[in-house]
Parts: sequence; structure tokens; C-alpha cells
Amino acid sequence: GSQAEVWLARHETLGILRAVKILGPNNSDPEKIILEAQQIARLQSDAIVPVFDASIESERPWFAMSYLEGGTLDDKWSDLVERPTPDEVVRVGRRLLDALSEAHSNGIAHRDIKPSNILLDNDGNTYLSDFGVAAPLSEENRGGTQVGTFAYMAPEVAQGQGSFKSDIYSFGALLYWLWTGTEAPAFASAPVEWNEKHDSYPLLKELIQGMLQRAPDDRLNPDQISEQFANDHLVQPVNPSASKKLGLRKRVKILRFFLISFAFLLLAALVIPALQVERTVQPDELSPSITKNKDSPT
Repeated sequence: GSQAEVWLARHETLGILRAVKILGPNNSDPEKIILEAQQIARLQSDAIVPVFDASIESERPWFAMSYLEGGTLDDKWSDLVERPTPDEVVRVGRRLLDALSEAHSNGIAHRDIKPSNILLDNDGNTYLSDFGVAAPLSEENRGGTQVGTFAYMAPEVAQGQGSFKSDIYSFGALLYWLWTGTEAPAFASAPVEWNEKHDSYPLLKELIQGMLQRAPDDRLNPDQISEQFANDHLVQPVNPSASKKLGLRKRVKILRFFLISFAFLLLAALVIPALQVERTVQPDELSPSITKNKDSPT
């Protein structure tokens, strides 16, 4: 982008690949790149892309970080009709929660959680990246500016009132997109929609909905989310045996419908020809002898 550029580089001595973020041509704040690197370096989480070095050369600051070959969450799932399983959604959620909890405990709000900012390694593990608009925040010291990506932005951010709880909303919006393939209504302007498949996992639905509450104080906090992620029933469908019975019942109803329909068709095939024969035998079509005897005087 115009604010920063990311290049793939190879270390001259070690021969390993690194992703290098460099100040963009239209960035009027050269210290921002170094500040981002310093913020990331403070965070100790396996789910955050680590920083290895930072410097300023020719008045252009840069920092080097791990190069992850798996692309982004957006790259992997955007064009697929088949969505991740509940287990996969929770796996992504657990790692992202670990990353967010580490950032928040160090006073840093990410402020731009979205699929393209979640990177993957070759094993499918997810990593939170791009702290370019991250900022030190507290519950009392709110952001004051509208930053982030529209589709994943909390309602209060649109009014310049972002907080750590705004990251929770964006987190929920990301999980909703990951599981359903559609983006949540902007700024929680309408209830999220679910289909029958999602109804089979009410606990996971409730978890995501709890993160997407319009009012910041109504949203789940990290401890509550962590507790839900630890619940083994979160990814288990409700009454799987009942679902099988319901499926069998539905098949029986369909079979019964076809049998009844076939019976009606068979009955119609037998009765209609008989009615046609009966209609052809009318009085004026009786034999002449019978007609004559009937009309002759006694």
C-alpha cells in the first residue's frame, strides 16, 4: 500500500527468507514503522508474527519478520463454497484469542482484525499480523479516531470511540465470516443470519453472537471466550442421534408420499376406463328389437 510495502528478502549470511516491511512512499510518519516493530517485539505469543530486526536506511525505516508461506486466511477461504468445520473455526479462534490477549495485556489494541491480516504457516497455524494501525489504549482512554476495515469495524469505532472491546467485535466478525462465508451486517445494524447447519452447533453460535453484541459492555470478555473455547461440547452437534432419526423420519415421509401417489395413479388407471365404458351404453343405443317391443301397443 501507500503507507508501507512488504518485500520478500533472503538473509545474505543465513540464506533464510524474511518478510521485510518498509516505509511506503506516501507515509508522512516515518517513525510509525519503527513504533510498529517495537510494539510487536514486546509481545510474547506464538500466534503473533515475530519481528527479528529493525533499522533505518536512507531515511526509510524497515523491520524484518517471519515469512509465512501459507498466505492469509482470506486467500485460503474466500473463494471456497465449503466452509471450515466447527473444529477448524475454534482452532483459529483459540490462536487469535491468545494473540489478542497478549496484545491487550500489554496495553495494545490491534484495531484492524480481518481475514487478510491473519497469516498461515505450512501446517495451517494462524498468526496475527499487521499492527500498522495498532495503538496503546485503555478502557478509559478510547481511540478517538475511526480506523480499521469497514466490514469488521465495531459500531462504536464509527463514532471514534474504539477500545479493547472493539477488537472483540472484530474477532467475532472474523469467526462469523470464517464459518458462514458471509460478512456480518456492518456495525451490527441487523442480527446475523444462520442456516440449518449452524443451528446444530448452538454453543458456537452463541459464542460468536456474544462477541458481536452491538453494545461494547454486552460483549463477552477474553476470559469468557477462553472458557467457551475450552468447552468440549462447543463443537459437538446437538442430539446427533435425534438428527439421524429426523433424517430417517423425513425419508419415510417421502417414501409414503410416493407410495400414496402411485396408488392413486394406479386406481385412476383402473377406474377411468370403466367409467368410459359405462357411459357408452345409453338407451338410444339399445338393439332395435328391444326398442320396438318397448314402443309397440299391447
